[in-house]
Amino acid sequence: MDCKGGDRVSIGLDKACVSVSYTPSSIMSITLTSEQEQLVQNLLTTGRYHKSEDVIQAALNLLEEYGVQYEQWVNETQEKIEVGLQELERGEGIELDVVMKQLRDKIQNARKQTP
Repeated sequence: MDCKGGDRVSIGLDKACVSVSYTPSSIMSITLTSEQEQLVQNLLTTGRYHKSEDVIQAALNLLEEYGVQYEQWVNETQEKIEVGLQELERGEGIELDVVMKQLRDKIQNARKQTP
């Protein structure tokens, strides 16, 4: 038995065919808490946004940007760690007691500058 279906997945079972189709939805429904809904309403009141969808899109854009920046930070940090490890392997490290003294001095200087 030949089971074919354009955009569908068909499975042949003896003398019958079972078709399952999946169509991704272009609209997603979400439920906001009362605090989230109030925030959206407050942002709409400012006039900066015209529709609640605009507020959500701005939030999603920021979330995406944050993700990109976080990924860059992780990569840069990993590179700095690798450089530091290579320096240690070459004997270019600083003794822990020297580092701790430098940190204490920085903290003391920062406290002196704070009114």
